[in-house]
Parts: sequence; structure tokens; C-alpha cells
Amino acid sequence: MLTQGRTGLVVPAGDVRSLMIALADLIDGKYNWRSMREEAYRATGCKWGVSRTAVWRRE
Repeated sequence: MLTQGRTGLVVPAGDVRSLMIALADLIDGKYNWRSMREEAYRATGCKWGVSRTAVWRRE
């Protein structure tokens, strides 16, 4: 499960302005990117790690 600001950021689908603000907040340091990334990995790593994720490739 994603926790806003702790394991990721959520923006409404198709809302370019909200996405822009979220990315600007990341760049400006409003969120601790490293901590958020590590928390997300801990929360989902065992369920969705690279070895358990299918990769679609265009041939």
C-alpha cells in the first residue's frame, strides 16, 4: 500500500498540474527521496521485487 509522502506520491490521473507540483516538490526537497524509496522497497520489495515482476518487451 502506498502512503502519501512516505512510500510515494499520488496525483490524480491526467492531472498534469498536480504531477508538475509533485515533481517540483521532490526536486525542491520537500520529500526525502532516499527515505521514500527505501520505505517503498521495504513495503513492497518482497512482493514485487525485480525477480517477481514480469517485463514486457516489444519485439
